[in-house]
Amino acid sequence: MVSRGADLSDDEIEVVVDYLAKNFALKGAPAVPAEKHFISQQDIESINVNQASANELAAVLNLSLEQSRALVAYRDAHGIFKNWHELASVAGVHARDIEAQKDKLRF
Repeated sequence: MVSRGADLSDDEIEVVVDYLAKNFALKGAPAVPAEKHFISQQDIESINVNQASANELAAVLNLSLEQSRALVAYRDAHGIFKNWHELASVAGVHARDIEAQKDKLRF
């Protein structure tokens, strides 16, 4: 977009990328960091919640970006998650959303 004249801030670029990933990505496909050259079947079927970025959590677990950012902020402040109940208890995260995706969680 920048090459065609769009002038976006870093925050605006993040919003656009998040929108595209949420609305046009393959169902259940994780966001892939630039340094990763392949997607394993395990990456598509599950996610390590103690290593994933907010964007990856949102994509794989079908969470809003706000919910996934709350998970990452909590993890950064309190340490690793041990089970899905800990994720479900984070403020700003809907327990029913975590429970619905609990089979995709790795710790």
